[in-house]
Amino acid sequence: MMYRFGTNGGWAGWIGAARHLTSRALTLAACAMLVSPAVCAAATCDATRLAASGLLAKRLLACHAAAAKHGAEVTTICLDTATTKFGFKFDSASGDCSTTGLIGSTVQALVTSQVDTAVAALRPALDANTCASSKLQSTGVAVRSGLSCIGRSAKKGIPTDPCLVKQEAALTAKYATLEVKKAPCLTTLDATVVSGIANHLTDSVAITLGLGGGFSSTATPTDTKTSTPTPTPTATPTSTAAIGCNAGNFPACNGSCPVGFVCIALFSTCSCAPF
Repeated sequence: MMYRFGTNGGWAGWIGAARHLTSRALTLAACAMLVSPAVCAAATCDATRLAASGLLAKRLLACHAAAAKHGAEVTTICLDTATTKFGFKFDSASGDCSTTGLIGSTVQALVTSQVDTAVAALRPALDANTCASSKLQSTGVAVRSGLSCIGRSAKKGIPTDPCLVKQEAALTAKYATLEVKKAPCLTTLDATVVSGIANHLTDSVAITLGLGGGFSSTATPTDTKTSTPTPTPTATPTSTAAIGCNAGNFPACNGSCPVGFVCIALFSTCSCAPF
């Protein structure tokens, strides 16, 4: 790793580098005390990739949130900046990751696809709406938190369930608050639908990174192929369409998706992807 030092004798740069390396060494040492060194090295690398994926989702959804707030189209510059930062962060992962090869583009496509599905569910119209903007922002935070849960679980050898259940409950509570304080919203009663999309995103990323699936809380309808979506009479058609695809007959995946998306087979589930 290369550090750039300041021109004032380089002390600020040296101190910053020393702090970074000391923090990293302490993290690795703590991890090694809990699991084997080999597992620890892979977990640390995987955690970096998971963090990069979570930040990508959060930043992409922040771009859409800003657009929703002002009633505008999302800007390409904002989206491109998010993906560029993701590339640097993802590629900075060092050590023996659980998977090898150039999988960054695959993960980016997965995250982008599920972000687009969430946007279609929460913002069916381009009207300026602070409620939709806040929901998009909150969803990004939830996805990032979910992937962080998996990363901490791998490094510390602890279950993910309590952490994931907590972040999912926080998202549901946040949606309920927004629908009261920032009404009118473009969509309502859609926390379960969006939680399902977020859970599908975290599971898909984890599978791609070689960590397996099944991390998501069983409270959401997209976690099992046989689950039945909770009826939401006031939810928008785009929200229920996403569930139609996820509940499709894998690997045929003949469910329905929002306009501009197609239902495809992705790993062990069906997912809406842009075409």
